[in-house]
Amino acid sequence: MHAEADGRDMIDPFELRERALLHAPGVFVDSVDLTRTPEHSYVAWVRHRAEREPDDTPFSVIILDPYSGRELTRRVQGNSWPPTAEAIMEFVYALHYRLLLNQIGIWLFGIAALIWTAA
Repeated sequence: MHAEADGRDMIDPFELRERALLHAPGVFVDSVDLTRTPEHSYVAWVRHRAEREPDDTPFSVIILDPYSGRELTRRVQGNSWPPTAEAIMEFVYALHYRLLLNQIGIWLFGIAALIWTAA
């Protein structure tokens, strides 16, 4: 998503992480993107905090304005309906992740990449 700078400086990514936690209590920020691209929104991937409780979090991504820290939207990763440009890319990502067989596939591809790099 596009974010207007209006002459303001971008907020530190770790501060944006804290603001994402304030916007959505009960979640854990799973990934912090340290890349600061001007006029691009900040994306925080989140997951449910409590492991023993069912995950009823209706979103997996929080998108923030990097200049004000204001929440722009929430999304479900892998949600491909209604069909939009973002939804198609989410579908492609989810399909590739499912083809990797989740954590086992990630490990197998990581090992294959190390062997390929060494060869």
